[in-house]
Amino acid sequence: MAHSSSSAFWVRIFVVSLLLASTYAFGWYKSSQNQRDRQTLAAWRQHLEDLTPEAESERSRLVSWLRSLHSHDDAKREIEEELNSSKPLDVADGEVFRWSHPEYGIPVMLEFHGSKLGSTAVFGPQLTSVSPEPKTTYRSGRAEAIRAAVVEILPWIWGVALLVALVPSQHSSTAVAAMLGLSFAYGGALAVSPYYDLSIHGIFSNDSLFFALLMYSCSVIIIAFRMRQDRLKNKVRFELRTLVIAITITVISLITGPFGYVAFVILLLGWLACFVLVHRFKELKHVTPARSQTSVA
Repeated sequence: MAHSSSSAFWVRIFVVSLLLASTYAFGWYKSSQNQRDRQTLAAWRQHLEDLTPEAESERSRLVSWLRSLHSHDDAKREIEEELNSSKPLDVADGEVFRWSHPEYGIPVMLEFHGSKLGSTAVFGPQLTSVSPEPKTTYRSGRAEAIRAAVVEILPWIWGVALLVALVPSQHSSTAVAAMLGLSFAYGGALAVSPYYDLSIHGIFSNDSLFFALLMYSCSVIIIAFRMRQDRLKNKVRFELRTLVIAITITVISLITGPFGYVAFVILLLGWLACFVLVHRFKELKHVTPARSQTSVA
């Protein structure tokens, strides 16, 4: 019997550890990818913002310069030297010559009548044509596809584990442990969504995390109730292995960056809630018999 109880304990530890390890590893990778791609996009937007005044200044220069050429008899040659590296413009009389600024993407349309310049059009800078948006994968890559699949599937698996946990059997304790790990993994997948960041604002604006919180809270309540039952049977003991597991989780949390910090806070709050609930169940256990005796008297 003792061997069976010990085996069941290690099965539960394995299930929770596997789910926690997978969540930490994937969460760290996905949050790092999100942060890297966001920084890349932010740098690109800043680059465009820095170029905008220069581009507008260059556009103004081109407009003034082209206006001054309308009175020149050999405007076509001057434009060839300025815009086409002194190469002849391959444009017939009355046709439109199109040119785009190589640095600022300023489109220019020129019409010639012989060597004289006719109508001109200089459009606003199109900076993205010369400095396109950098390729990112945080919203469309393989990791995001895995995250989306996890968000879609885990609630159903958690629901199955809940049904197993509520039916007394030899697997119910393992199902309870799986519920905790699954709810934590589900919350982790939601937390590293590319559409939110791991800031206070990002977390509280991520409405889907509310459902993860409900799953996690339900798991903690059931675990606390089970721990209370085991405690009454003298099965719960603080052992060195419990301390080692707690220290390991803490160390992993501290080295996995922002995701680890958030995950550690959630686990810590869950442990504290479980501790409070165990003692609350203890108080209710003592109060119930007293009420029964009073009613009989």
